[in-house]
Amino acid sequence: MITISSTKPGTPQRVRVTGDLDLPRGDDLELRVRPMLVPGAQVAIDLRDVEFADSSGIGALLVLNQVAEEEGATLVLLDPSPHVRSVLELTGTIALFSIAGATSAQRRAS
Repeated sequence: MITISSTKPGTPQRVRVTGDLDLPRGDDLELRVRPMLVPGAQVAIDLRDVEFADSSGIGALLVLNQVAEEEGATLVLLDPSPHVRSVLELTGTIALFSIAGATSAQRRAS
């Protein structure tokens, strides 16, 4: 499931992904987030409840990250689940993303 919550102007829009981040959900994520990535926009994708991510899901995140850079928007992955973090690390793509949240703070502290 993908839910989008509007926030106050000047604060990031939050997109929450739960369950699997696979081909169908990755395509849906791209379709729903891409229009948000306008110059100056701030979008946080909350991945704490993603139980599975495959190459299609990671590909969608990479595409959105590239679009954000091209458009002058900010895209942040918020609290990636252990599975998502593992896939990002194994694919060598973790360094391409801005990551925020409790899990990234815990990781920096250790």
